[in-house]
Amino acid sequence: MDKAAYGAEKKPETNVPELHTVEDVYEWIDKNIEYGWLGQDGKAHICEMKDFRRQYRTMSVSQTIQQKIGTCIEQVALMHELLDTIEVPNQMYCCRIYEPDDYGNLEEDEHMHCFLLYFQNGKTYHMEHPNVKQKGIYEYPTKEEAMRREWEIKQLSRKEKEKLIY
Repeated sequence: MDKAAYGAEKKPETNVPELHTVEDVYEWIDKNIEYGWLGQDGKAHICEMKDFRRQYRTMSVSQTIQQKIGTCIEQVALMHELLDTIEVPNQMYCCRIYEPDDYGNLEEDEHMHCFLLYFQNGKTYHMEHPNVKQKGIYEYPTKEEAMRREWEIKQLSRKEKEKLIY
C-alpha cells in the first residue's frame, strides 16, 4: 500500500515564526494563507470552486502551510494548532449551510463551513479568515452569543450576507 497516497508522508518543515498573541496568529495567517484547495490531481485552485465537490481533498496543517492555501477546514485546523501553541483555549466547529444561490449550485443546495472560537479575558472571540468577505476577529460577551450570531449569519442567503458586509 502506498502510504503517501493517504497523507502519511513525513511532515515538511514549516516556516512559522514564533507567535505570541492571537493578533500575531491572525496577522501571520492573513499574510501567508489564502483561500484555496488542492484537487486530487495536485492542482491548486485559488478562490474558485469549479469541480470542488469532485476533486477536493483535505490537507494536513503542514501541507496547508507549505501550499499557502486552505479551505475553512484547513484554515481552522491551522488556527487551532497555532492558538494551542500559544496556550489560548479554543474550539473548532463545523456546520452545514443551506444556500441555494451559493457557488453556482454545484449539483447541491448545501455546503458546510468550519469556524473557530477562542476564549480570553472572560470573553469569546470568533477568528474568521477563510470567509474572505468577513475576515477579522469578532468579540462576543459569551460563547452562546457567538454561536447564536454565527447561526443567524449562516441562515442568511448570500445576497443578504453581502448587504451586511457592504
